[in-house]
Amino acid sequence: LPNSLLLNSEVVIPPVWKAPKKYVTPAWRPKVGKGSGAERDEEAPDSGQLLDGFALVNACGVQLPEEVEAVSLMGKKYVDVEVEDLHHFVLLQVLDVGDNLLPGMHSLAELPALRELKMQCNQLKGLYIQPGTFFSLDILELSYNHLDHTALIHLGSLPNLRELDLSCNCISKIPRSALNQTSFPRLETLHLGAQTPRLQA
Repeated sequence: LPNSLLLNSEVVIPPVWKAPKKYVTPAWRPKVGKGSGAERDEEAPDSGQLLDGFALVNACGVQLPEEVEAVSLMGKKYVDVEVEDLHHFVLLQVLDVGDNLLPGMHSLAELPALRELKMQCNQLKGLYIQPGTFFSLDILELSYNHLDHTALIHLGSLPNLRELDLSCNCISKIPRSALNQTSFPRLETLHLGAQTPRLQA
């Protein structure tokens, strides 16, 4: 074919075709693998899911981590967290991950602006809180787990915690170290009802 076609004495130049741009996955997004939050519900019901950046943005219907401010992921069968994704969610303040099987609070410590966390019904048996984490946490819901009295010792170090719900756990006593002047410096409300065995006065 010639480089141009004559139609009604007009020169028509063939269009210059450009190759489509290759889509580049955002740097914050993990590689998609089995159990990733990017997957749909075709997985086996008992396989468990990975709570990652995909799960957080998809739950809010947004594209970027910095657009996420509040997320509810109750009952999604999450069993682990892609910790490396979390520091990108700089505005996430409210997170509800109740009724899952997450390994513990420490798995969410990389959320820099978190103010309210709900982790009820996660079968938590212990807590590990690294010093300097959860600095902004104001409200914490940990009811219906399997936490014992040591939870009060670890949580007492949170500097801005104002409301704490530990009802329906296994706290049989309140340790003395949780009652000193440096523990729970800003706590206003503490729920400790319905412990098994019963909480001793």
